[in-house]
Amino acid sequence: DIPPKMLHKLRLIFEELCYQILFSKLEDKHIDFVVEYDREKSEATVNIRYVGKDFDPMESDNEISVALVKNAVSEIEHRYIEDAEFTNKISISLK
Repeated sequence: DIPPKMLHKLRLIFEELCYQILFSKLEDKHIDFVVEYDREKSEATVNIRYVGKDFDPMESDNEISVALVKNAVSEIEHRYIEDAEFTNKISISLK
């Protein structure tokens, strides 16, 4: 089972990063959101993939959502891979 505090962070990431920032910017609303949880380490990794132009949601003008996400995560990295099925990839670590 994922602890309630971790679930809260995962919901916050989905709501702020995907719903508040990405859905408003993307033409193609298909977002791949995958969570992996390591029970022994009490750590989670979130991988988010989406199609579109090079767009790092952490550089969004939605300052409130960006601040909430930054405060919830241990690490976040955006990569743009041209000609990939999903051109934008975000990796997030949570503890």
